[in-house]
Amino acid sequence: MFSHLFKIIFFLSLSWLGYVEAQEVTKNKVDEIRQIDDETLLESEQLANEKPYVIRDLRTLPQDATVYLNPTCSSQALIEPENHRALNAEFDKKFFSPWQQQKPSILKAEYLWHFGSYINNLGFGENQKPHSPEWLKQLTDLAHLENYPNANRQAITITNTYLRLLPTAKPHFNTENGYPFDTLQNSAIWANTPLFIAHISKDQSWVLVESPFVEGWVPMEDIAFVDEAFIAKWLTHKYVTMTQDQIPLYGENQLFRFKTHIGALFPYLGENATHYDILIATVDHKTRQAILEKTQLSKTVSALKPITVLPTNLAKMINKLLTQPYGWGGLYEDRDCSSTLHDLFTPFGLWLPRNSATQSRIGELISLENLTPAAKEQKIIKEAIPYLTLLWKPGHIMLYLGTYQDKAIMFHNFWSIKTKNERGERERTIVGQASITSLQPGIELKNIDTERGNYLNNLKTMNIFIPTDKLQQCEK
Repeated sequence: MFSHLFKIIFFLSLSWLGYVEAQEVTKNKVDEIRQIDDETLLESEQLANEKPYVIRDLRTLPQDATVYLNPTCSSQALIEPENHRALNAEFDKKFFSPWQQQKPSILKAEYLWHFGSYINNLGFGENQKPHSPEWLKQLTDLAHLENYPNANRQAITITNTYLRLLPTAKPHFNTENGYPFDTLQNSAIWANTPLFIAHISKDQSWVLVESPFVEGWVPMEDIAFVDEAFIAKWLTHKYVTMTQDQIPLYGENQLFRFKTHIGALFPYLGENATHYDILIATVDHKTRQAILEKTQLSKTVSALKPITVLPTNLAKMINKLLTQPYGWGGLYEDRDCSSTLHDLFTPFGLWLPRNSATQSRIGELISLENLTPAAKEQKIIKEAIPYLTLLWKPGHIMLYLGTYQDKAIMFHNFWSIKTKNERGERERTIVGQASITSLQPGIELKNIDTERGNYLNNLKTMNIFIPTDKLQQCEK
């Protein structure tokens, strides 16, 4: 009775704040708003095997991207140099766009929608116990969206952090055993990423931000405010990009600042034979203003952006990401399918959006619907361009690498193969890492869910995400 009454009161309060409008604005925009991959959403499922099982693709296909290179074209640039410079400039414009904003691009109604979406789905916490209605009420009060936006200023992350759909670091699982799919986890965001702050929570512990690729709530302690002078020094128009993960960076007096990742960028100041001189941002804890610090990065783990788009360079970068754990929405600073591809192409100055559905819609779109599985594979082999073609099924995105033993091969980071037990109940065989597979990973499983678990059957589109008129033909 109390729960029902709470829902009525809570709904009326959201209506007063604009939630009715939010329903009208956002009811068909779930994918765009959440900005996370939903390949594995919301089902209480058990492992398909009591003991860890390694799918056949991982046992038989070389987990080395260089194996799949066409030796004739592997050292020839895929993009015309002039076009590549333009694409890199476009990347920079999008990456630093939060510092050009004067007001939010996201409506209050869309943020209110997030709160409203949990009224009938309070879910479970980290202790596997259900959230109470008070849990949602407290977060609604904390967000204090009545006067959104109340900030409108620029900032930068000073450590690796997370964008959350509600202002809490605590999880929301749709089922008791929903780990690792915390539905509040929107994305990881690397240290020294530009932000636009639209709103600050009632107690000033959370900020609602727009990043270059996704929006959400970030802890105040993980950001610093920037002013025009800081931005002018940061925008050097030449940037150093990471080519390896988990590299520690140190500031003045060799004090540790953070570990950086593939996908992060830093302003270039100069170089010597072994290192780049770069800028990093930290914070003045008295004012929360960003402070510039100079440091160095070894050339063995970094490079000037953009790296030339050679198949051999892309293969080497893929190898740095292979076997890394799957991380839903960037959980534990790991990557899901779309963030893996986003970070893969960042060092090359090629922009990809953050979520799989949006990634699948850029460039030249080619439908794979209404084709038999065999016809789909043949169309991919015939028309796809290795390293520049994305393959999409609802909730998941992959990169086409080429062929191996006459079969199409793809690189992707994925959680599992969907299966069923003898009673027809849904289960999973966990993969949980970035891998090179065929178009039918796990097809050998006797209990594979033929409707949901066969990747090839569920492929809907492929897209060459760089316009073909900007590409350079391989000279054989």
